[in-house]
Amino acid sequence: MGIATLFVDVHIVDSNGGIIGPGYVRVSDGVISHIGVGEPPEEAQLAELVLGGHGRLVYPGFGAVTVYPETYILRDYIDGDGLPDKSILECIREMNEEEAYYSSLMAFYEMSLAGYTRVIALSPHAGAVARALKEAGLVGAVLALVENASELKDSPRLEQDAGSQIVLGVAVTKPMLSEIPVGGIKCTIENKCSIRCDNWLIVPFGCKGEGIVAPVYPFVTPSQIMRKYRAQGLLSLVRDAHRVVNRDYIPLDKGVRAHIAVYDVSEPPSWMGPLELASPYMLTPLARVETLVSEGRLVIDGSEHLFLGPEASEKAMEVLGDVRNRCNKRLGRAW
Repeated sequence: MGIATLFVDVHIVDSNGGIIGPGYVRVSDGVISHIGVGEPPEEAQLAELVLGGHGRLVYPGFGAVTVYPETYILRDYIDGDGLPDKSILECIREMNEEEAYYSSLMAFYEMSLAGYTRVIALSPHAGAVARALKEAGLVGAVLALVENASELKDSPRLEQDAGSQIVLGVAVTKPMLSEIPVGGIKCTIENKCSIRCDNWLIVPFGCKGEGIVAPVYPFVTPSQIMRKYRAQGLLSLVRDAHRVVNRDYIPLDKGVRAHIAVYDVSEPPSWMGPLELASPYMLTPLARVETLVSEGRLVIDGSEHLFLGPEASEKAMEVLGDVRNRCNKRLGRAW
């Protein structure tokens, strides 16, 4: 975001899980330059773009760890607990690069509309997913999903674009990380409810255990995670996923790269009542962001995605019909 953007008359979700405001947040050159309650100081009032307003609630942008983005086209087959079963993974592996790209693109589109600004994706089609993540305007990491080191040697080479803010890595289903000569993030899928990425323990949504809560599926919303794991606290739910990639990340802090999701909660279905009395955990699954900033870059403005238009959805529908047909046959289901 090269221009200065000022959010005014907004309420802000603080790190303690409370709601403060009305106040302001200013982003300049992609970094939060000012944040506080009341009127912005004089030096913060100069901005090319002024957003926010009454009934707008500023959340730190959510991070999603270890998402399988191609499952988006198969979401009605999945109960949302733990990792994908073998039949779903086989359907994913059978996708060609174009199919994996469009299913992932639609997943990232939906995730951005829900408030995710950083995504760590696992895929046997890592190149296609990295392209989709970049073209959806988000940042994060893409992990090549393999079963052993020899399989990694046969995977397409991942070219990292220095300007895309996408980290590359690998995830294996067997503990053979020492044999895999690859930089970036290295993860081992230990079992249905445990993924270990370097020193981080990832717990898929729906599983029990101590660790970073992972949505795994792109249709799990931040509100569902917050309600189910409220005891872990809002700070960990929005911070820890980012720290898998950026260990120094602090949500909504002055001087850090901006990850911001602004929800319009002025009316149903997202309405929360008087914001000074509301809880950030009351956000509904139907809520969509009005503005999204990912790593300082404006992705959604006025609820309109600035990177993806209707033509992307039309092309995805055309391409992904064959995926549904193939998976229906494999799983023995009707359309």
